[in-house]
Amino acid sequence: VFAHSRGDYAKTAAGMGVAWVPDAAALSELSVDVLFVATSILSFEKVLRALPAPLLEKALVVDVLSVKAHAKQTMLAVLPPTADVLCTHPMFGPDSGRHGWQGLPCVYDQVRVADYHRAARALALFEDEGCQMVKLSCERHDALAAASQFVTHLTGRLLSKLQLQPSPIATQGFKALLQLVDNTCRDSFDLFYALYSHNANSNDMMDQFGAAFSELRREILDFGAAPPAPAGEIAISRTVAAMPASATVAISDLAIELKRQGKPVISLSVGEPDFSPPPEVMEAAHEALREGKVKYTALAGAHELRSALCDDF
Repeated sequence: VFAHSRGDYAKTAAGMGVAWVPDAAALSELSVDVLFVATSILSFEKVLRALPAPLLEKALVVDVLSVKAHAKQTMLAVLPPTADVLCTHPMFGPDSGRHGWQGLPCVYDQVRVADYHRAARALALFEDEGCQMVKLSCERHDALAAASQFVTHLTGRLLSKLQLQPSPIATQGFKALLQLVDNTCRDSFDLFYALYSHNANSNDMMDQFGAAFSELRREILDFGAAPPAPAGEIAISRTVAAMPASATVAISDLAIELKRQGKPVISLSVGEPDFSPPPEVMEAAHEALREGKVKYTALAGAHELRSALCDDF
């Protein structure tokens, strides 16, 4: 077993009985049967392209990324056609797996495999440690991961914005939320961003998350039947009643009231000129009304008006 990293882990490797490879030049001299690429999602393609071509020619290349369609597409695009491709996602980390891997899920997809015996031996590294092996296509994995892993990270990151603190009256549910915040925010923001940017399903899930919050908010505000409106009045829902007034209109109303009281006011609220339109403009408006031109025009304006403007300018 050989190991290489951009950091110096020679002593750690020696303690594990693993041969340490210090640089890329030494990597090019190796002949390996199976190559595990364990790197961040964002740097995966860069690292893969930097590996010496001879190292990859006939190897089984295995990734362990948390997003699988990206890993699959990248390896198929970058690796030589003679290399076998095995996508895996051991769904645990240093914390959840520190007491062993028994019962923890490991997803895999044999994307391009000529030597199935070698691929089986690579997967056995996880299976022999007690992992629950789950065979899924990369695309199916990402759809499920967006609705589970990404939602978990999104919820934890969102709750972290509330800066929740332990409480002497905290329930077990609240303590679980604090633990969720701690677990998700312990991972780098790079990972959270990569789970979003490199999984095509995550954007839809974030939209659904926002829509669900808005729907729940409406349900809270509209809970219970609205009180009946007095005769001749329109019943207004709690949602509409809770809508704040426009600040611009509020300032304009205040200016109008102050003017009514005879106070000198220069209003900079709504965009209204302080002079009347020219008489010919008002007459043209009256004429248009008399001709029945009271409907909406095209968004860009009436064709005749646009043509006249073009001719004039």
